[in-house]
Amino acid sequence: MELLDRYLKAVRFWLPKAQRQDVIRELSEDIRSQIDERQAELGRKLTETELETMLLERGRPVLVAGRYAPDQYLIGPAFLRMYRFALKWILLPIAIITVSPLGILTPLQPPSWLTLAFWLIWRTTIYTFGIFTLVLALQERFRSRLPGFWRPSYLRSVDHYLYLVKAFLPKAERDDIAEELAEDIRSEIEDREAELGQPLDKHELAAVLRKRGHPIAVADHFLPQEYLIGPAWFPVYRFALKAVLLILAVVIVFVIAPVKIANDPVKFRAVAEALVELWQTSVYSVGLLTLFFATLDHFHVSFALMDLWRRRRELATVAARPIPRPQPASSPIFWSVFIAWWLALEHFPVLLFGPAASHLRFSAGWQTFHTPILLVALAALTHRLANLARPEWTRVLLAGRTVLNTAAVVTLLLLVRTYPFVVTAEAVRGSAYYEYLAQFFSASLLFGVLAWTAPWMLVAGVVYAWQCAAPLFRRARARPEERLSRSL
Repeated sequence: MELLDRYLKAVRFWLPKAQRQDVIRELSEDIRSQIDERQAELGRKLTETELETMLLERGRPVLVAGRYAPDQYLIGPAFLRMYRFALKWILLPIAIITVSPLGILTPLQPPSWLTLAFWLIWRTTIYTFGIFTLVLALQERFRSRLPGFWRPSYLRSVDHYLYLVKAFLPKAERDDIAEELAEDIRSEIEDREAELGQPLDKHELAAVLRKRGHPIAVADHFLPQEYLIGPAWFPVYRFALKAVLLILAVVIVFVIAPVKIANDPVKFRAVAEALVELWQTSVYSVGLLTLFFATLDHFHVSFALMDLWRRRRELATVAARPIPRPQPASSPIFWSVFIAWWLALEHFPVLLFGPAASHLRFSAGWQTFHTPILLVALAALTHRLANLARPEWTRVLLAGRTVLNTAAVVTLLLLVRTYPFVVTAEAVRGSAYYEYLAQFFSASLLFGVLAWTAPWMLVAGVVYAWQCAAPLFRRARARPEERLSRSL
């Protein structure tokens, strides 16, 4: 039953914490009952292949979790129509019309107004996408969680309630559905009045309508079940969003904010800038991730990662297998190109700064770390070549990756302390435009490269360290069992 245990663990991973225990208990009993019935039919135990086939018929763990958890989606049927309409015809046109003139009218030197306008439109679009997603997602999640003493306007009369339901229904079916719903509600009101022996007052009427649910929830039942991000991808989206927002918070609070506070004489202003940056980057990340996962869901994309539970002994024996040759085949090429680019960058800054290379310089702190980063890159290239030539050196290669990732993380964290990384040349010192460019490149290097590379290398280093240590732990656990078997 090892395969069943892995399947249940995979389902459990995608469930909300509050529902995990109850859902897994119910699902486990259901699957085990099905297994017992099948084994009784065959008169023997199921093979792993037969068990895997049975589990596949139930669906992928993430989809099974979606069936047991009712709110495993982002932006449901009723809100999705509003979402599409507002983005397509209101928010994005306003953003483009408002932002484009800024790039055209701002008197800046190259890059041209077209480049600036494109960047502003892109950033504003993603930011708008993130804000609107947050607003509608919160509205959808908390629409039915109103306190009992709060009586919204749609609970004041049946006509108003039906009017709001109709607003979310398709035009072709709107009148028929509203008429059928009106008859049902009025019949329930008549039964309630007959039971009480008097007409319902406004509080009793509100109680009847509240029991039926929010008008949008009622309309959902009559709409095609479409979602911005459906059950197939929503748990993955939620997990990725939490991880990204956590990394952002750690990087900005513990890396960027201290640098700003140390370099700004007005401490309050530095703290405010850090908080604003945290908000903006968080909303921007929400927009990007929502767009990415909505695209995956729309085109029904799936990855092998979703079926890790089916891998039999691969996860347990990963440290004992040679690293395959096809995996690192491109790594030496990447590191060779990076080393060549890194060496050339010191003499040809145009490779990074473009037309502004004659007016920008790397700071002294950045130049200090040029050689250490080069040494780490050379060590990484040597490691990849050894991996290519001797893939059977599994433990040595994994230990090498652990050491390399640790060295890279330490180097990057020390480099962060030298912020800013880019300064203006003496000839243009004081120019608002080139000061802005220097800040832009410094922030891009800090956030776009270091803030993501260091956490990624840290996580990878922990994984490699665990892969190195896992065989030792298994061997240590196995020794008492071996001694016991020998004594018996």
